[in-house]
Amino acid sequence: MSSAAADLKKLDEEQRQRDQVDDLYAKKYGGAEGATDAAGDEYMRKAAKKKEKWFGGDSRWDKAAELYEKAAAAYKSNENWSEAAGALCQSAEMQEKLKDKLSAANKYIEAAMCMARVDNADAIRLLEMGIAIHEGEARLGAAARAWKELAQLQEDEEQLQLAIDAWRRAADCHISEGTMANALQCLLHVAELHVSEYQFKKASKVYEQCAQICIDKQINKGSLRDYFYNALLCQFVVSARKGDLKNMRSMMARFLEIERRFAGTWQERLLRAAMKAFDDGDPQALAQAAADQDRIHKLDDRTTQIMLEVKRILQNPPQPDDADQMAEQLQ
Repeated sequence: MSSAAADLKKLDEEQRQRDQVDDLYAKKYGGAEGATDAAGDEYMRKAAKKKEKWFGGDSRWDKAAELYEKAAAAYKSNENWSEAAGALCQSAEMQEKLKDKLSAANKYIEAAMCMARVDNADAIRLLEMGIAIHEGEARLGAAARAWKELAQLQEDEEQLQLAIDAWRRAADCHISEGTMANALQCLLHVAELHVSEYQFKKASKVYEQCAQICIDKQINKGSLRDYFYNALLCQFVVSARKGDLKNMRSMMARFLEIERRFAGTWQERLLRAAMKAFDDGDPQALAQAAADQDRIHKLDDRTTQIMLEVKRILQNPPQPDDADQMAEQLQ
């Protein structure tokens, strides 16, 4: 595709998105005519009149944007959130006409936060528009913040796979920007969601990635053993499903070479006791190992969930023909 054709396609896509926003608010909320806030309505009428003038150059759009923002403020004060979002979207369109993409992106995101109070699906759509602009302009920090807002909304909607992707995209932005502490926070959200979805192999890889970032960047080293422990816990389920802890043992040996202080910790002792119980085929010993450790050091929900899952595997071991398939389902 030629450069000119690519530019034309981009312009067409931007116009399509603007048309979608106009259609969304015109049909669903009735625009200013459907609003109940007199001050907001008046600002909307003035803004519409201002932007439709045939003269005035860019100043007409600048003034219209200002009026739309005043309308949004008026609607917000009366908690008319959908109308406020509609006004902010109109302001964003004016900013795009003024070639101020940063302001346009921020207005779409602000509109999304208003819409989140009444309709998460529309809020997600608006956030995606703001993110697209930020990423197109290589504003990685702003894009990361918006991805995190989007991830939270998707979690609220229980769209967990989409939330995982959004947290991952936020982490990628932070990594590219070099803000590694923020990247770690996002990656930990990714890992936790993988665990909640019983995607233990993926979770293990993410925890290991967190550990590698700490090693490479010499940051957050106090959390290194926790990342190793969580990676091993998740690998425990994957290996248990296959009926063979060889990969888990190999991972533990590798971690001990990297972080010798992991040896002798309560985490290592618990894992070794749990592995022995699994090798012995003794679900009661596994439960006892977890209970003994819980009396000394309160176990978190993740550890409890995984120990119960491995105990269940011991009580109902998969058939040899099904083991690989069941392990794959937990990835």
